[in-house]
Amino acid sequence: MNPNPVNLFFNDLKRFFTGRSALSRIMLINIGIFLILWIISSTIYLFNNNSGELSQATWISYLLFPADINVFFRQSWTILSYMFVNIHFWQFLFNMMVLYLAGLLLQQYKGERTILWSYLIGGLVGAVVFAGTYYLPAFQNARHTAFLISSTPSVLAVLTAAVYTLPNMEYKLLLLGKVKLKYIALIIFVFDILAIKSGQEGLYAAHIGGALGGFVYLYLKNRFAGQAVAYKPKMKVRKNIKPKRPLTDREFNEQRAVNQKRIDEILDKISQYGYDKLTKEEKEFLFKQK
Repeated sequence: MNPNPVNLFFNDLKRFFTGRSALSRIMLINIGIFLILWIISSTIYLFNNNSGELSQATWISYLLFPADINVFFRQSWTILSYMFVNIHFWQFLFNMMVLYLAGLLLQQYKGERTILWSYLIGGLVGAVVFAGTYYLPAFQNARHTAFLISSTPSVLAVLTAAVYTLPNMEYKLLLLGKVKLKYIALIIFVFDILAIKSGQEGLYAAHIGGALGGFVYLYLKNRFAGQAVAYKPKMKVRKNIKPKRPLTDREFNEQRAVNQKRIDEILDKISQYGYDKLTKEEKEFLFKQK
């Protein structure tokens, strides 16, 4: 009897969110905040007889990042809180879908720490670009009323890091068929550039800033990690050492099996936690096996 695909889906979902990975925790925070804000908005609509539109509520500004640096100094926590706030359903759904797909890929190949730092750095760079946009002469008149809403800059940072890792990974999209990850990111990036003149210039500039932040972070991380791998410790020369006898076939095969088991364990550790979590001895062992 074939298993029910719906049950398989919900079992996988349950396993993912109870796994306590960095990706699942980031998504749970986003989902939790969205649901809380949705309940508050619905309550305001039912009992106060108004639209309950969150973007027009005064209190929501205490969670959103302001373009005005003077306002920011009074509520500096918003540079972190805004990264987890989504007030529009379709925006929230899009961000969670992209974060899930790109995050799983990044988690598998770069580890959980890379996801967390990509998300945070993308959000920070996006906020800086957002504020900087409203200090340009063309947009400075809107500075005092501009606030950054949504986790999109952070999500696009994770997407860009995933594209940098595996640009040719293919996803099957409805009506489009198989599309490479790099083309999905390119479409989003071009859309944000074209939308800068739409009246929400700071928002789309923040998207671009977040994407670039994710790219630069992973580029630098890989570069420094590559330098660590390329380092080869100097060999110590010892005199008057008797040569070891050659290994028998049995001893050679046993030694090769032990080394392969160790390599598999190290590669599993890299896929789960990232290269940075390896000890110096593990890095040297992996280098010697090349």
